[in-house]
Amino acid sequence: MINTAVVHIYDPARDMNRLHREIVGAEATAKEKAAELGEMLEQQKNALKHGEFMSWIRENCEFSQDMANKYIKVSKAKIRTRSEFDRCTSIREVLELGKAPKATKATVTEATVTKVKALYAKANDAGSTEAEKEEAEAQITKIAAKHDLSTKQLLKKAKVEEAEPVKGGHEAVFEKAIAKLAQNPKKWLIELLIKAAFGNAEAQQQVQSEIMKGL
Repeated sequence: MINTAVVHIYDPARDMNRLHREIVGAEATAKEKAAELGEMLEQQKNALKHGEFMSWIRENCEFSQDMANKYIKVSKAKIRTRSEFDRCTSIREVLELGKAPKATKATVTEATVTKVKALYAKANDAGSTEAEKEEAEAQITKIAAKHDLSTKQLLKKAKVEEAEPVKGGHEAVFEKAIAKLAQNPKKWLIELLIKAAFGNAEAQQQVQSEIMKGL
């Protein structure tokens, strides 16, 4: 006698696809149930006095006030934008309806890094005018804002080592003079520095002259 029994070969993909369809179906059903629950919550909220809803949720429900607000939001979305609600495949998608898309951060390119380094050098160059320094700093701040970064974060991305600002003008003159004083103190120079520090233009010029001569 010939055995004509059909041997069924197990196909795991079939069960996987079946489970996937059930999951998708469950999500779609979940959003409908969430909308229904949200409508019930909205009705209960309207039936209570102002300020009582939160405590009612806390005393009677197994979910939080935040979760209740989400259910209500799903319910309102179903009423307000039914076509969009129907296209959503999960509660999460429904909750995202109406939200503005998140802004994408601009990429810090090699060209931007090069520009930032040049601006930083300009801002800390003793030979730059105050106007040039301020403009360079403003440009760095503008670039940082464009990339949603702080100035410090931008400089770090550009691999710029933050240094103390390069001192120029009379401030540098005073520091050089004080350094020389430590080696060869002169009473007249101390007096001169004091006058220069208080804004005496003639004293400032004289200090500069003395430094040029090597003090």
